[in-house]
Amino acid sequence: MSNSRPWPWRSWFFALLILLQCGQALAADSEISGTATDVTGAPLAHVWVYVPEAQRGAHTDLDGLFAIKHLAPGRYTVLVWATNYVTLELKDVEVQSGSVKTMIFRMRLLGGYDEPVPVRTFAMPPDSAVRVAITPAFSGSVRLLEHRSPPPWIDVALRNNGPDTLVLVLPGAVGRTPILGWTVRTSDGLELAPATAAQSEHRSALISEDIFELAPGQSRQFELRFPTEYEYKPGKYQVRLTYENRPSLLGGEPGGQDDPEAVKRLRSSTPCKVTSNALEVKIE
Repeated sequence: MSNSRPWPWRSWFFALLILLQCGQALAADSEISGTATDVTGAPLAHVWVYVPEAQRGAHTDLDGLFAIKHLAPGRYTVLVWATNYVTLELKDVEVQSGSVKTMIFRMRLLGGYDEPVPVRTFAMPPDSAVRVAITPAFSGSVRLLEHRSPPPWIDVALRNNGPDTLVLVLPGAVGRTPILGWTVRTSDGLELAPATAAQSEHRSALISEDIFELAPGQSRQFELRFPTEYEYKPGKYQVRLTYENRPSLLGGEPGGQDDPEAVKRLRSSTPCKVTSNALEVKIE
């Protein structure tokens, strides 16, 4: 004789709820992914792609790529937004079960500033036309810092070593060119991994003074805070700065009122990526 007892109604209810949740999880296995570019085909970072019906969205990375996952099959509206660009709204985008819907968004600038970007490439230092240097860079000098003291300012110079006039951009708001990166190594050559995200935000809007010309042989000075996104211990370090200008990477903080003439000049600035000399630092 069996000793089994019928499940109470609550057990049946919870079992049915679990089955429904599993079914929904299996159904939401689709994806919308792709790329956002400007009219020249250059990738755009920090573009917001949003599906309102699913309340899901994603930002494009520095290569213009995005992916919105865990979507149920159906038809959706896709909104595409970026500072200084015309907002896109695509309706009735069909997503099939278990599939990846690939989309390419070609963004146009507000105000019609869509001139082609002149593509120029340069060798890395010391033969580069663009040179970035941490100054002063006296041979054998060491910068002394106190452990956990407020980060000091570092003097940086951009110099034109080539035969042509260059158009470059000063560091500004997060989300637009130029991209600044730091490399920190210990005295024995070990590279430190950043403990927090690096930021170099000075202002939210792009203004004309941010874009400047460098004639052959000229330099432009600016200041940066010593990188604090690393967990330093007392000792000696080598610090290098990478400056990368991407004319297609536009946009300040949301709602920033960029100067249209400055946007136009930025579009024709000189693409480049250069690394500075090493700053010797001793932390006590």
